[in-house]
Amino acid sequence: MDTATQSASPIDTTWRASSIASDMTACESPASGLRVDERRPDQDTLILAVRGELDLLTAPYLAARISARLDGSLKAVIVDLSGLGFIGAAGMSVLVDSRELVERHGAMLQVITGENRCVVRALRLAGLHEHLSIRLGFGAATGIEDRIPT
Repeated sequence: MDTATQSASPIDTTWRASSIASDMTACESPASGLRVDERRPDQDTLILAVRGELDLLTAPYLAARISARLDGSLKAVIVDLSGLGFIGAAGMSVLVDSRELVERHGAMLQVITGENRCVVRALRLAGLHEHLSIRLGFGAATGIEDRIPT
């Protein structure tokens, strides 16, 4: 097979799923290395800590997790992206769609980036810092602190 034929062939990504299968927990996406840990510090707040890669394969999993937790009792859904290694366009789209869904349920979506440069840069380049409530970290008194710089 020549080089042109090799580059036109679809990429086999089955190794990704099989290579992490032994490390999977109930909170991981079966498609790849996305892990979503959740906690409820109080009855009004849900925190979803997202780790791994938020891309075309894993974005639907995060969207489903957010949607499944909306029961009308929440006032805040916090998505912590500080542990992401990558965020793609599909992941960013899920954040925008989730914001609208969360607001329809009477809550507010907040995104935490931590000091994660790849996430902050991607959200800023996409202009999402103007459409989402994005913070660098959690605050002790207010729950959220440090809006990302514009």
